[in-house]
Amino acid sequence: MPDDAATEAYRRGQAEGEIRARLDGNDRRFDAMNGQLGKIDGRLQDMVRVLQGVQNQTTASVEQQRAVAQALRDQATKAWAPWAKVLAVVGAAGVVASVVIAYVATRG
Repeated sequence: MPDDAATEAYRRGQAEGEIRARLDGNDRRFDAMNGQLGKIDGRLQDMVRVLQGVQNQTTASVEQQRAVAQALRDQATKAWAPWAKVLAVVGAAGVVASVVIAYVATRG
């Protein structure tokens, strides 16, 4: 019959072995997770760079749109030159004369 102290020592050794085996398995899992987290961090950094580029492009586009809008406003508020006014009146008179001539020609 085995000694009670020897049996108890055997059981403690067996329990310690199981605990060490579990801890070794956990260490391997943690190492694998750390590797995956490193890859995820790299991908997130890439995404941050892409988003920063998109933000820069958007900012440039907005600034360009504002500049175009301001140029159009400036152009719209600019006074007509005298020669442009004369050309507009002559052109309008030509259109009216063409319509009158066409009307008379079809009536007559």
